[in-house]
Amino acid sequence: MASNQRSKFAPFWALILILLTIVGGLVLFRDVIFGTQQSAQQPAPPSSEWTTAPEEGVQVNLPEIPVRELPIEETPSQDTPQPDQE
Repeated sequence: MASNQRSKFAPFWALILILLTIVGGLVLFRDVIFGTQQSAQQPAPPSSEWTTAPEEGVQVNLPEIPVRELPIEETPSQDTPQPDQE
């Protein structure tokens, strides 16, 4: 009858596997666990001013259309006195 011997290195490999799993988790989540060292820079908002076309740009001729509705931030509020219209 064959004896069923367990390897004496099985606990050693189990410990190595557990340690590798923990180290791998720390590496993957290091920013969450330890916080980020560099500050997150916010991109500058795009300018609302018109700019010139780039030199390599494609020439486009758009028709001039008057603005019919003002954007919300430029619409006069009801608290602002309105000029008399007669």
